[in-house]
Amino acid sequence: MKKILIGIIIGVVVIGITYGFSINKSQNTVFINELTKEPIVDTTQKSGPFQINKSQYKLGERIFFVVDELQNKDKGQAIFFRPLNSTHSTPYKEIQFDGKMKNSFNQMIKPELEEKLGTCKKEDLIGNWTIWFRGTNYSNIEFQITKEIIKGETKFDKQIC
Repeated sequence: MKKILIGIIIGVVVIGITYGFSINKSQNTVFINELTKEPIVDTTQKSGPFQINKSQYKLGERIFFVVDELQNKDKGQAIFFRPLNSTHSTPYKEIQFDGKMKNSFNQMIKPELEEKLGTCKKEDLIGNWTIWFRGTNYSNIEFQITKEIIKGETKFDKQIC
């Protein structure tokens, strides 16, 4: 009787561990990058109806900003703030939204060197960014632009202003 009970307990533990691993595995979706054939883990950042596709971007990479199922009451601006220094940030791009006019849309943002935005050198883009949703109670979305540059991208090689 004792051996049967121990066998049942071991079986339940093995099933529980297997189930736990399958849940953890399903929470991280893995895609294959068609160019490099390397795996990409889905690190989508979300806040209410707003999301971006990753938590880290290389210089030259596009940020896919997705707005899905805005409520009629949702009206305001999504403001992308870039780092100014170690303690301050400054607006980089502003996207208007109004749930009464359009409840879903996509937009692509590609942080670049632009004199009018004060991004004269690659260091002006590198660091921790924040998206603030002015006019709503949605939490900010944070992401990082790293010092790595996308292969073939040459715009970041020199200062422009």
